[in-house]
Amino acid sequence: MIRLGFDLGGSHVAAGLIELPDQVRAVRSVKLPGQITFTELVARMGRMGRELLGERGCSSENPVEIGVAAPGEMDRATGVIRHAYNLDFHNVPLSRALEAEIPRATVFLINDADAAALAEWKAGVLKNYQTAWLLTLGTGVGGGFIEKGRLFFGGRGFGVEPGHMILDRQGPLCTCGNRGCIETLCSGTWLTQAAETAAIRYPHSRLAAEQKAGRPAGGKQVMECYEAGDAAAATIFERYTEQLGDALVSLIALTDPEAIALGGGISQAGDFLYEALNGYVQKYAFFETAPPILRSRFGNSGGILGAAWATLEEEAEK
Repeated sequence: MIRLGFDLGGSHVAAGLIELPDQVRAVRSVKLPGQITFTELVARMGRMGRELLGERGCSSENPVEIGVAAPGEMDRATGVIRHAYNLDFHNVPLSRALEAEIPRATVFLINDADAAALAEWKAGVLKNYQTAWLLTLGTGVGGGFIEKGRLFFGGRGFGVEPGHMILDRQGPLCTCGNRGCIETLCSGTWLTQAAETAAIRYPHSRLAAEQKAGRPAGGKQVMECYEAGDAAAATIFERYTEQLGDALVSLIALTDPEAIALGGGISQAGDFLYEALNGYVQKYAFFETAPPILRSRFGNSGGILGAAWATLEEEAEK
């Protein structure tokens, strides 16, 4: 069976041909404009899928199973995204629309963080755990939960959204309409805004010098400047690890996981990030022994790979 995986993010869409359990082939990635309509997005995804299949020599007669990892709340049974706030999509029939773009395709929809969790549990750092979290730290914050050897889709099947648990009711406004969600305080977006502010406040810092040189502000810049000893970056890093640490401590108290893995761009920082987070949760977690905080194996490829795994999971449930 030919399998395609798509990973739809707030700022990009990526696709790849998948060979399970853990191989991603012939990847395509396209940056999305600030505003894109649902119709435009589906047309773009259709072109990407047809190009990848064409490279493999697949004709329109070959059946193909497609997994799409997408953000937000969704109805997996109907393939409808109910709410993807960072894309401003509401009640859009993604599966049906993409099936119309790619001949003989069957499309399965899964939350992007659930997909990343599935990939890590099937073939990554969570493979030997029965109860564990995967948090994706990117433009937003998502999460997938493995409970007793199964991906947990929530009591009503809408998924889990740890990124929209509230840390600070007086905090920044979130795309969901609430304030102080984990997503507003632990995402790459928060790091970007903090770096931009620090560059203005501390004009002689390394952060400011790099931004003046044309390097865009973001999580990678903060982490590298922190590791290089920049004081402005250190201030941001310390606050960030406290905020993310509080989120992790809350998840530990709520679900008592065996491990928590971090995915997304921020997760690729050096060991110093994991040393800080493991120290924080060990100090503040409710339980005497805190679970380890781990770097994901697949990083930004987890969504694509997990989307393909979702096609098998859906088949098994039928």
